[in-house]
This record gives sequence, C-alpha cells and structure tokens, in this order.
Amino acid sequence: MSLTPNDNQEPRSRITKATVSTTAVQPLEITTTAVVNRNEEQEQPEDKTSGSDTGNKSDDRGESDQRRNDVRRKQSHHHHRHHIKSPVFQPDGSVSPLSSPLSSAGGSTVVTPSINHDNVIFTELPPPIVKGGLSEAVVALQDAVNESNAPSSTQQPQSNTATTPPASVATTPSAIIEGHRPSRRIRNKKATKPQEEETLDQLFESCFFSAVLLLQWSNVMGPKMEKVWSADEASMDEKLQTLIGRQVLNGEMGRPLSGVELKWITLHRQAIMCAAFLFNDSNALRALVFVLPLRYLRNFSPYFHVLRDRVPLLLVEPLQQLRKLYRRRNIGWSTALDFFASRCLSPFIRSIMKIDTVSLPLECNKISYNLLDQESRQLFESPFFGRVVTSHLQTLASSVLLGNSLTTMNMMINTLSLFLSPDERNRSSHARKNLKYMADLYLQGLLIQDLENMHVRLEVAVLDSNVPTTVVDMTRLTVKQTPLLPSYRKIQQEYRDWRKAQLEDDLARFLQPPSERSVTASEWKKQSTVFHKVDSTAPMVKTLLNEVRAVPTRLREAYVRQWRRWLVRRAVAFIQFCKEEGRVLV
Repeated sequence: MSLTPNDNQEPRSRITKATVSTTAVQPLEITTTAVVNRNEEQEQPEDKTSGSDTGNKSDDRGESDQRRNDVRRKQSHHHHRHHIKSPVFQPDGSVSPLSSPLSSAGGSTVVTPSINHDNVIFTELPPPIVKGGLSEAVVALQDAVNESNAPSSTQQPQSNTATTPPASVATTPSAIIEGHRPSRRIRNKKATKPQEEETLDQLFESCFFSAVLLLQWSNVMGPKMEKVWSADEASMDEKLQTLIGRQVLNGEMGRPLSGVELKWITLHRQAIMCAAFLFNDSNALRALVFVLPLRYLRNFSPYFHVLRDRVPLLLVEPLQQLRKLYRRRNIGWSTALDFFASRCLSPFIRSIMKIDTVSLPLECNKISYNLLDQESRQLFESPFFGRVVTSHLQTLASSVLLGNSLTTMNMMINTLSLFLSPDERNRSSHARKNLKYMADLYLQGLLIQDLENMHVRLEVAVLDSNVPTTVVDMTRLTVKQTPLLPSYRKIQQEYRDWRKAQLEDDLARFLQPPSERSVTASEWKKQSTVFHKVDSTAPMVKTLLNEVRAVPTRLREAYVRQWRRWLVRRAVAFIQFCKEEGRVLV
C-alpha cells in the first residue's frame, strides 16, 4: 500500500484567522492486491482435458506441460492490481461522490470507479478558511465560569471544552454562544493578556494591510513617494509604488477637493486593493494610501466605514499639523514621520485589529442566557433595567457595561444585543478579562479592575466614539450617558481641539532621549462634564416591558426583535414625514 501526499503546499499566510487560501487535497493513490483461491474441484476438469490431449506422449513431457500450465494459470488469475482514488474535496467544502469499491462474495473481483481526479483546477479563488478554535465569546464565558467556580473547581488546560459550571450558574460557555460563528481572527489567548505593544513592522506581519504609502504630486516628476511603511520591502518594489502613485494621483490635478476624499482602486494583476485618502497640504496634492491584499477583502469589508470615518480625523489632520510643526522646530521630515507612525499610525492599525478579534453571535441565543427568563425576574422587573434600555436606545445602541461579575455582565449584554442589527452585533463584545475599551464597538463589557489599568480615563476615552455612549455600572446599578446629538458633537470637538494642542508637546517629548521622557501627561479639564445620570424610563420602553412580561417566556426574545423592527419602520416614516412637511413649508 503506497500513499502519495500533496507535494505542492502553499506557504502559510501572515494572518492565521480567516485569510488562508484553501488548497486542493490531491487524491491518494492506494494500490491493493486481491488473491483468488479456487477450489481443487474446479481445476480437475482442466487437468483431465489436458491429459487426454497428450495421451500419446511420454509421461515426463506431460508432467512438464501440466506444471507449466499450472504456473501460467496462477499468474493470470491470482494477482489483480487495482488503483483506488480517495475522495477529492471541492472548493465549497463538499466531497466528490466516488463510489466505494465493491467486492464479490468470493473476493475474486473488484469494481473500481473510472472517475479521474488527477488534476483539480479551481475556477475562482476559494473563500478564506474560518478557524474553528476558541472564539472571543468562548474565552469570555470561560472566564466567567472560572470566576464562579474558583474555590471548588480544578483548572483545566485551555482547550475547546470549558469547565462545567454548577447548576446555580445560569450561563455556560457552550450554551450562551450557541449559534455563534467562529471568530474571524482569534490567534490564541495571548491577545487577552497584557503584553508589550508591537512595533509597526510586527503589526504589518499580522494585520490586514500589507503597506501604507504617503504620496505627493510633483508638477515636474509626477507622483512622488514620500514614505513607505511595510514589513516586507520586497513586496512593495519601486515599480509597484510607481503604479499605485499613478493610479491614485493621475487625473486629480486641478480638481478642487472638499476636505479629505476617499478613492478606491483595485489592481487585479497585482491582487491588491488601495484605499487612498486625497487631501491638500501646503498647496500640494497628497494621498495616504492603505494597500490591502484582495484575499483579505471579505474579512475586512465590515470595517470599510470605520476606515472612512477614522482616517481623516486620526491620521490626515495630524499629518497636516506636523507639516507646520517640523518647519517651526527645524527637524527633519523623516523624524516627523517616525513620530507620526509611533503616535498615530500604529495605534490606528492596532485598533482595527482589536475590533476584528471580537463579535457577538449573529444568531439568537437561548432565552435562559439573557434577562428575559423567569430566573432573572428580579432584575428584569426592576426600574434599573428600564433605564438601561432607554439610555441604550437613546445613544444609538452604544453602551459600556462595568462590573465585577463576568456572568452578570454577559447576560445583560445578551439582552441588550436583541436591540442591535447584525452589523452592530458584529462590532460588539462579551466581557472578559484584560479587555480594554474600544471606541469603535457598539456593546462591550469591562471589568472594574481592568478599567483602573487604562492609561486614559473612561470619561475621555468615550469621546473617541462617533456616537454618544451609555455607561452601565452593574455593581451600583447606575446608568450614565454622554450628551445626546447634537450636543455631543460640540463637546467632542472641544476634546479634539485639545488633542491637537497636545500634539506639539508630544512631539517635543518624542525628540527627547528615552531616559528623559516624562511619563505623566496633562489631562483634559472638562472631563467631569462628559456624563450625566439617567433617572427616568421612556414611556415607549415601559409599554414594551409590560407587554414582554405578559408574553410567554419562550416568545419573549422574538417579540423584542419584532418590536425593534417596528421601531425602525416608525422612525423611517417619521423622517420621511418631516422631509415632506419641510418641502411644503419652504
């Protein structure tokens, strides 16, 4: 028996989560031998026939002929070689239907399939593989179970099975994430432990982007490359840089730009896509380009709008400000770009990759793992829950839960997630240990001890979010929220102006030797005005909760989801009505 493995294996990709291309599994060639043993009674007639034909010859020659015939008969009937092919896996994950070998009762004949699968050719790029390892929700709820079983349970090695909680615990990891798709980019549990920040080169080895380019248009030379940030210089050669520069900047001269404009370019032969942000700086046209391999396009597509909203504020504006500061301080532009990469570019890429490590189940959870069941009746019927739902809806479903119990926070998160759309659930997270606040998430939970270890206070960190935020304290049962729109935009702009003023101080600190850099930084003085308490419940939410209490437990989750759809339709109708009335008044 011989096995022929696949010799042409593709190299492993940098991203280990969901971006490795599927390789065809070559068919295995199995050689088998079937031996036929015939009865002696079946051979005797042949022997008699041969004896009658050679009766007039000598006995010695008859014996030699009979011996020769026996050898020839054994060679022609006793050895049959058959080549059986193993099933071939198709690009969609199915298996080609190969009929299994069938043997007769005596074992003398073997039927082999005539299908030839030697050359398997994919007509299109196979979808990325989704790893079935520990997802973010599994890690989060394992921590909750370990917390509740800390005195009595023995520690289990980190595997796909979690420690079984006692009957008093209402939440189990396997149950609360039922229907949860595997997380898109969870490498291992090291991501949940505090560690040293990765350098920019290390980030490019494990992130979606293969390079970030800073381009400038020159009236003499055309596109000019100012800076290239990439882990592998060989993958971004001069010819490719020139091609990207021409595709991005050609045809843009003489056209007025309204602020920062986003331009998408796809280069099919190079298998890359470029997100170019065009802006004017010092009377010159420039572009900040993010290079994304096409094989990562499916996994990165949920974050297009995050890239569109964040880059102008977090990257383009600091670049424009640094252009003025480096001349004033008489430093090199390369030094200013190194400071930009350390202060702005690296944190931005790191924040994108943190979002990719979390998500909530897209399917419905069982009713016993949120606050709508009978066991959670005390918390569900309290006025506190009504205030939480009211503020959660007022702040556009953006909420942060604080507490000491992972189980309680995750049950509240599962309940509030019923008011989220699938895209919003994709950008939400269960509570788990060593998790930091992420401004681009809608729903998330933080342990109080982890909140105390943050470099920036939560009152200031929430202002990085594009929407208002609700903060729910599960220990004190209090609900706070930021000012609602449009007042939120005003206080957010004040904070951003303060951040711009701190850029020059940060640059001066960066220019100092590492041993002389001060760790403490100035704080924003208006952070006490960010939050205010929520003490009332909206009448619409009161009506919803009264109706949910009257509905059977098994129907409550579906009722809440249907109520959310009704609320969205009602809001759209109201907006259309206001538009029509506005046209009439004008």
